[in-house]
Amino acid sequence: MSDRVCANCGAKAGDADRFCNNCGQVLPDQPGAAVAGGFVAPPDETANQASAFQPPVEQPENYEPAQQPVVEPAITAQPAVPPPPAFSAPQPDPVPVQPAAATPPPAWQPLTSNQAVPPAQGGVPPANMGTTPPKKKSKTGCIIGGCAVLLIIGIILTIVVVRSVMTNLPTTITTPAANGSNVLLEDNFSSTSSGFEEWDQFDSVGAYEDGTYTIEVLVPNMFYWSNTGDSYSDFVVDVDTVKRGGSDDNHFGLVLRYQDSDNFYMFNVS
Repeated sequence: MSDRVCANCGAKAGDADRFCNNCGQVLPDQPGAAVAGGFVAPPDETANQASAFQPPVEQPENYEPAQQPVVEPAITAQPAVPPPPAFSAPQPDPVPVQPAAATPPPAWQPLTSNQAVPPAQGGVPPANMGTTPPKKKSKTGCIIGGCAVLLIIGIILTIVVVRSVMTNLPTTITTPAANGSNVLLEDNFSSTSSGFEEWDQFDSVGAYEDGTYTIEVLVPNMFYWSNTGDSYSDFVVDVDTVKRGGSDDNHFGLVLRYQDSDNFYMFNVS
């Protein structure tokens, strides 16, 4: 005889039954086996004896087992989250009050004649304190006066010397005659043997033409010269020139003490 009973209604079930014939509950395969929804313990002997006297209950053909009430989980209110603590900026540490620094004593200054010396602490003030001593006589005026006198004397001596020199100068300047035996350079510019340069450029031309040496300037406001490359000192110059053409603002001259194109003296005749 089978000991299987329905855990729901207590009705007996056969060994081959999978469902309770009374309420339709799923039966475990073996007594004490687990079923869907939980573990079903085997019924005790008292329950088996009580159910043995219960008459079988016939179920209608269209019987449907009562549905188990669905218990919804209770929703409990979550505890309120306490608000975050109010943020407060850290207070700076109190700054200790520093006592006022003592005023440093004034820098040392030399004593002038108009300043009075204060008396020492607890001492007796010197005699005649507060009175201005007599001013010393300044030597600056004497120095300036002496310089002015020397300057006046120098101007007077300069005027006297200049007048004496001008008085001794002759009214006409005599030109010393050149000694033919001491002639350093004599040229009539008739041939290239004199050594003067020749060139032909876009702005000027230097050449020997028709027995003369000619420099032709092709751009305005320009000076051109030529030299022999020799050096002379303590000389007298006697030059004859002839204008062959060009405008009336042409010039003739001599270049003296020539060093380079930026350093020389030029004696110019217009």
